[in-house]
Amino acid sequence: MSGPFADSQLAAFVGQPAPAFADLDVTAMRAGVAQRAQSRPPGPEMAVVVDLTVAGRPARLYRPGPGSLPVIVYLHGGGWTVGSL
Repeated sequence: MSGPFADSQLAAFVGQPAPAFADLDVTAMRAGVAQRAQSRPPGPEMAVVVDLTVAGRPARLYRPGPGSLPVIVYLHGGGWTVGSL
């Protein structure tokens, strides 16, 4: 993948060395991920954002404005440890 957005994201990432996750506890991992997230540009504006619960777990529904749009559902199998809503 290449293009202006990908190139800017890669350039920002390369300049920020980080310790290996294996050397950190969960609290430190979460703090690092949250800090790096602040340096990213905001995502597109959504018409609807709803916090909800699915099977006892917090979730968030993002719905763009009307129109025919592509969709990607990406479920990362990385342990669900360091992300947040």
